[in-house]
Amino acid sequence: MALRSSPVGSLTGFLVEAAPAFAPDRPLVPGKPERRTKRASRRRRGQTDDQIEPLAEATVASAATAVRIALPAALFVVALVLFAVRLGAANTYAYDEVYHAFTAAEYLKGNADAHMAGHAVPEPKPNPNVAYEWTHPPLGKLLIAVGIFAFGDEPVGWRAMSTLFGAIGIVVVYFLGWQLTGRWTVGLLASSLLMVDGLYFAQSRTGTLDIFIVTFTTSALLAFLIYLRAPPDAARRALLVTGLCIGCAIAIKWNGAYASVFIGLVALWRVGRLWVAGSKPGAPPAVIRGARQQALWIPVALIAVPLLVYLASYIPFFLSGYGMADLIDLHQRMFRYHSQLKSTHPYASIWWTWPLDWNPVLYDLMWDGPKSARAYGMGNPLIFWALVPSVAAVAWSWWRTHHRAALTVLLIGFFGQWLIWMFSPRTAYMYHFLPAVPFGVIAIATLLEAGWRRATRPARAVVRGYLIAVIIFFAFFYPIWASVWLTPERLEMRIWFESWR
Repeated sequence: MALRSSPVGSLTGFLVEAAPAFAPDRPLVPGKPERRTKRASRRRRGQTDDQIEPLAEATVASAATAVRIALPAALFVVALVLFAVRLGAANTYAYDEVYHAFTAAEYLKGNADAHMAGHAVPEPKPNPNVAYEWTHPPLGKLLIAVGIFAFGDEPVGWRAMSTLFGAIGIVVVYFLGWQLTGRWTVGLLASSLLMVDGLYFAQSRTGTLDIFIVTFTTSALLAFLIYLRAPPDAARRALLVTGLCIGCAIAIKWNGAYASVFIGLVALWRVGRLWVAGSKPGAPPAVIRGARQQALWIPVALIAVPLLVYLASYIPFFLSGYGMADLIDLHQRMFRYHSQLKSTHPYASIWWTWPLDWNPVLYDLMWDGPKSARAYGMGNPLIFWALVPSVAAVAWSWWRTHHRAALTVLLIGFFGQWLIWMFSPRTAYMYHFLPAVPFGVIAIATLLEAGWRRATRPARAVVRGYLIAVIIFFAFFYPIWASVWLTPERLEMRIWFESWR
């Protein structure tokens, strides 16, 4: 009871209760269900059918409990260990840690200058490249500060919360894949694929903001899917969770709002349809109640709740002595920065190149004579190159089979968070594609699971070969994702294109 009464317990309970009930896809012995075999053996022991059926139902319930609790827990532990190994290998600030992790540490020191634009870091600097980060809202840096508080102002402390949220995101993708398809095996495949993707792996080991965005936007779309499938008069809880996650995403980076725009439009479309249906003679009472409830709760959940979360993230800003006029001035500066950022950067890239894995970002580089240790933010090529065709294939299939709620979430999650960048005026990088990647791997997992269920030898050979190849690619590229020391020859083996340098 204590766990369920806590915010974490309530959210976990919400996701577990909403997950589709587990049932075996087919009998273990073709043409001869396992339950029938057990029934015959029990009859020989003198048991009746009335005694047998509750036992069979209890067996299925036990399997459901194991899948709902043990499997996501195991995924979390495996992901946490995978991401945490060699977490401090890059022993100085990596990439934008000079802004995000440094500023998070200054928050802990009570440095008011770290909260506001226009302040320079006084000399002597701990690193010549550090600067106060004020161009994004503070929640992501506050989360990083939790890790620094727990583990110290050092590499592990800078990255600890990214690792934690990366592991949480794996569990969220498990539930999302299960919810979208009704098959826990799709959730397992999708979360496993995401775990061995290079970009997700790198972001889960870097003290920057993007892994927090991914976890919250994916959680928001999971809750939104539950809302779309809920009875019209029982959608309040899912809406509130959706709004809470949206608010957290926007309070980390403004691009967390991209998915929220589409979520709001779809929610308005749904309530509009409910009003039309409820106005017809003989409309079910649940539809009428649902239209009224959602007309009330959509503005509360999708506007008021995110706004309150966003403002709450600035409580340390106000406690540092700043007022509302300072907050407005800060946001004007933030807007000008993002709307006018057109500086050249060797790792900047165009949105359409991201699924091609064409221009990765070098997060860290260390030298020891001719040897070097590097950490690239780049996708697993076998995963990235399959993202767009897989999403297109699954979207077409779900359109034809009228899986409209799942299709809506897939399109918002992948194309809604990727293609919007074609309209962005600012310089962009491959890691801006990261929020779309979980939805792409769910599409890949859906196709793999469908291929396996065909039960033909060639189809299963393709699925098995692809999964093995993905794992081999992860192991092969691991040294340039995890700052492992390499000789020039071993490095060149992994730099396949000039744009990867």
